Amino acid sequence: MQINKRTDQNIVILEPVGDIGLYNLGELRNMLNDLRQTGGLKVIIHMGKVPGIDSITIGFLLQETELFISAGGTLKLAGLLPGVRKSLLVTETLTQLDAYDDVQAALASFRP
Repeated sequence: MQINKRTDQNIVILEPVGDIGLYNLGELRNMLNDLRQTGGLKVIIHMGKVPGIDSITIGFLLQETELFISAGGTLKLAGLLPGVRKSLLVTETLTQLDAYDDVQAALASFRP
């Protein structure tokens, strides 16, 4: 899986490309861990190029959300495609994640 990375002021935006599942979570996990360790505590994962996720990924996103909160940061999701949104709704986990329609809305939520 390819993960594009950019910043907007002090907010890191990660954009994975392709399905996310057990077989390819390692790179995203490492990137998020590195960000927490180096003080990159405002992160948006733009899911606009992720057509599908599995149950392992759902658990991973919940866990990462908690890890960022514990570290004093925030992890937000943006641009959920219909298949991913449906997976999160069916598992009743969407309300436990900070999700926005697009990156601009997620960025705006960081600003007063």
